[in-house]
Amino acid sequence: SGSIAQLHRAVLRHPGGGGGTVNGRIRRGSLASRRSKSSSSPQHHKHNPSTTTTTPVAIKVRHPNVSRLIEMDFRLMNLLADILDHIPYLTWLRLRSSMEQFSHTMAAQADLDVEAHHLDVEAQ
Repeated sequence: SGSIAQLHRAVLRHPGGGGGTVNGRIRRGSLASRRSKSSSSPQHHKHNPSTTTTTPVAIKVRHPNVSRLIEMDFRLMNLLADILDHIPYLTWLRLRSSMEQFSHTMAAQADLDVEAHHLDVEAQ
């Protein structure tokens, strides 16, 4: 969802024809491992275009504090569901149970490791 994270297209360049893939799949951390630890500014490397291979990738960036905000929202919604579940003519809605199912789904979407695992399973 756009409210949780943004998805961007990118191209991973592999100078010398090597790169960040294992058996045709992108290695986790291959982009992060290329980041300089001594400098916050990007490093520019000269490379020979004839020996560079590229891999199209998708980069998903989670909005800051989204997990904390989702947790706070669900605490409020669960409190409201508990209150409404005690109103006799609304008990058939089972709002607390519905909130638990909904919160589980939303938490999985906010956890990008879960999403990465699902992509790995689909790729096999």
